[in-house]
Amino acid sequence: MPEFILFYDSNDEDAETMGKRRAGELNATAIPAGSVSDLKTQFQRLKDRGAKVDRMLFYAHGDPGGVKFGLGYLTAKILESDFAGAGFEQLFMPGARVFFPSCDLADVKAGCQWPTDACYKTDNGPVFLLSFAKTLLSRGGRVGASNTAGWGFPLWGSKIYHVNWLSETYYALVRLGGGNVRLASGSETDDPAFGSWKVEIGSKSWTYDFRTDGTLARFEPEDSSFWTWSAPSQAGPRGRWRLERDTLEIVWPDGAAESWERPLFTGFQTGVARLRGAEQSVYAQLIRSGG
Repeated sequence: MPEFILFYDSNDEDAETMGKRRAGELNATAIPAGSVSDLKTQFQRLKDRGAKVDRMLFYAHGDPGGVKFGLGYLTAKILESDFAGAGFEQLFMPGARVFFPSCDLADVKAGCQWPTDACYKTDNGPVFLLSFAKTLLSRGGRVGASNTAGWGFPLWGSKIYHVNWLSETYYALVRLGGGNVRLASGSETDDPAFGSWKVEIGSKSWTYDFRTDGTLARFEPEDSSFWTWSAPSQAGPRGRWRLERDTLEIVWPDGAAESWERPLFTGFQTGVARLRGAEQSVYAQLIRSGG
């Protein structure tokens, strides 16, 4: 059965209080960790009992690129030296979602922007997220954090509430089944999907044109590269779409269906497509907004 795990820093009174409270609200299992080595021990215990985690939260203080447990910090460097190769990726179910509502974690400390910088793997938030995804979410999933005030009580599905409205959310994303890690960022939005999106499903890419009447057209672009766009060539089938509470649902005439998580980023969305009985990851990038 999928598990929802919430770790908190047991050496910090605020983190413990808020972590336990949030675990009760989300029906998650709260687990204390008083140091980074203790956190690794707890990961090992979860692995040994065969836990299968599809949601994980961390309630601990943060700095750019690091999460504090006790007197130490969990960083990209520690993830790659102490957590990689331990089989902890087996803990996470394909499509697992992880979030760190820790202050400033996704920010970058001055002088730590480049791989040649000594602090690149200790004080760089996006590098931390990419390392976490590569190390622990190799079968597919996402891990996120904010670059300003944290402990904003994430709500599952996709919406993350932050204390500071200027917060920007960063995610490292791995497609279902594994593959390259992508970094996405942006302010969150409640805007509808109106407009044209470049969509990648598996190894194919399309242009989707969402209409205000609840229909959408699908085109195959001349250029199949996901990160570039050329004018669509030929119209495909006309589908139907609707907005649910946390998802955008799409149904095509042949019965194929997609479920996009929303709201997530301005101009970037993820989701799942169910095609011929198999699930594949969806990545969608806004090309043109409008009705």
